[in-house]
Amino acid sequence: GALGLYEQVREMLEGDPDTLFNTATLLWELERYDEALARFLELYELDESSEYLSVISDIYAETGDNDNAIVYLERFIIERPTEIAEKISLAKLYAEVRDYGKSIAMYDEIIEESEEVDSQVHFDRARILLVYIEDYVNGVEAVEAALSGGFTNRTEIDRLDELLPTAVSDEIFALANRFGVSSEGPGSSLTE
Repeated sequence: GALGLYEQVREMLEGDPDTLFNTATLLWELERYDEALARFLELYELDESSEYLSVISDIYAETGDNDNAIVYLERFIIERPTEIAEKISLAKLYAEVRDYGKSIAMYDEIIEESEEVDSQVHFDRARILLVYIEDYVNGVEAVEAALSGGFTNRTEIDRLDELLPTAVSDEIFALANRFGVSSEGPGSSLTE
């Protein structure tokens, strides 16, 4: 098929970065992750562009190799420290491998360095503080920051209920109600 023809052309253009990039991208889109990863690693050896580090990290994450995903994303962030989306991805990866301290530190860095922070960032930070670290004081403050930033997903707030002590849940629900986040159906909506 098209990939076979493309491979023949690639062999003729061996070492051409554009051809290698296009092949790697096509393989990634076809979910042929091992082959795509090999091509992107080869590209990185040729060019050492930080752009490839992020893609390599994404491929590792898609295949469940979070440890390598973290290694490449950390390298990316060292080279491009202002990339918020990648920092959020790294914070999530840290949480997935249960390195909650690093996850919270990355979320804190994002919040400190960004003028506008998505309310989901505050809520994700709150979930880690509340559920995994059991720092209820800072966790409730993070929920309040999320709600004041426009977080409206009552379903996610409700999911915390079964994981937290009653007193903490009651405080979070009181905050949600104070900010007008209702529990009407899937997702949520603001009510006046």
